Amino acid sequence: MTITIDWESAIVHSDTSIVDMVAFHQDLRDAEATTTGILFPSIHTYKEVQLGGGAVFPAIGFVNGWTLQFPVGNYTIGGGNLDCIINPVAGCYVKQTQSAAYAVSSAMGGSTGPTADEIAAAVKDAISAQLDNITFMAKTVRKKKAVEKAGSEWRVNIYDDDDTTLILSKPVKDHLGNDITDLAAGVLAQELKSLV
Repeated sequence: MTITIDWESAIVHSDTSIVDMVAFHQDLRDAEATTTGILFPSIHTYKEVQLGGGAVFPAIGFVNGWTLQFPVGNYTIGGGNLDCIINPVAGCYVKQTQSAAYAVSSAMGGSTGPTADEIAAAVKDAISAQLDNITFMAKTVRKKKAVEKAGSEWRVNIYDDDDTTLILSKPVKDHLGNDITDLAAGVLAQELKSLV
């Protein structure tokens, strides 16, 4: 990767795609440490999220008004998050891939944000809760259903695989919300017709 710095205009010029965010950070850090670079405001901030097994997820944010510019051509930005303004250049196309989860957690104003394990656990819990809801809904559609009288009240009961474990029980009501106490021939059909 080759970068050049226009210190006076606060522009970082890159003539290649940026697909290794760690190497890009090192290039920027080296430029900031030169005898010229130390006279100007910092170009960027850098953060790594430990993903485990030695893997990291890097994120760079341009600060102090610095921008990025590419020459005419097609370029890709990936390998981590890069938060910066990319100067428009006629005939230049830049495809940028970012992680939304990390972008949100890095915008917490000084917080270190959640760890990768915390994010993974939260995603797992959310998926598990949704799977439980889907499983319950599937059971209510596929399992044994019965209209049964309990005392003076008629109920729609849905049973699990063993045909004895009740998974849902709802009272049968008329269109006014009153209990249906008699299921004479045609009563349910009449109530259904009144709801249509």
